[in-house]
Amino acid sequence: MQNKQNQNKEEFIRYKDSLSFAAYTAYFFTILSIIYKVFVNSNFSSYLFEIILIIVMTLSIFTHRIMNKVYNLPVKIFGKRKLDFSKQGLKSRLIHYFKDTIVFSILYFSIVHVFLKKQYLFAQVTENVILQISLELLFTFFIVFMTDFVWFETNVSLYEKEKRKRNS
Repeated sequence: MQNKQNQNKEEFIRYKDSLSFAAYTAYFFTILSIIYKVFVNSNFSSYLFEIILIIVMTLSIFTHRIMNKVYNLPVKIFGKRKLDFSKQGLKSRLIHYFKDTIVFSILYFSIVHVFLKKQYLFAQVTENVILQISLELLFTFFIVFMTDFVWFETNVSLYEKEKRKRNS
């Protein structure tokens, strides 16, 4: 009887994993579709459905994670960081966010300008090309850093509260 229950649990886990993989694959291809349509056709209505779909998928993922208390904690390339809830731990995570943001901003900027040959990411602010590129990099850096910081620190704080609740 116990063997049958374990087999059912394993099958359920595999089934759940396959559904998750399908959902993340659809999410990824929908984002690619939006990116393609943005650069090929600048008409907002042509990719409005995909944007709504991404928002609905994102909300459903977040709702599921909140309901099941699954936290997205900051990780290193080779695995999870040891979470330290002290000021030193926050400093370590800030350095991690900073490095992550630099890499992402440079890659994003390079892809948009070099491969997609987009002249400006945002509105043209100045005629000086170097100043325009610097402003775009700084703006991208700021948005990504703030998003990383708010998202991961919220998750770290929720994880810490949950951990304290379990230990008490």
